[in-house]
Amino acid sequence: MAVAQTSTLIRFCFGLIAPAPLEELLFRGPLLALWLALRAARNHGSWMARRWVRWSLMGAAATASAILFAAGHTLGGSVNVAHAAALAVTTTAVTLWQRSLVPAVAAHGLYDAWAFA
Repeated sequence: MAVAQTSTLIRFCFGLIAPAPLEELLFRGPLLALWLALRAARNHGSWMARRWVRWSLMGAAATASAILFAAGHTLGGSVNVAHAAALAVTTTAVTLWQRSLVPAVAAHGLYDAWAFA
């Protein structure tokens, strides 16, 4: 049976646990790895220790990630793309701030649960 034809509780639970971990790992995981690598490079004095290099790389990577994430949500129309872009910016900020994917997965899961229900 398709998820759309089930009860609101089932759709809520599906939204809470199904797409969020995979999407966050796919889109925010590489950003987190890059962020941590650049922080390590800063401590070891490599060429990536330069502030403009770190900010340029992170800015480009975060922008590309948000665009790809939003582009993957075109099925729901332009409103869904706008919501996905806002969610991408928010979850990217939370991921980099907390240096963990867990808060982003939780926020994404709650958003999806609310949207699917």
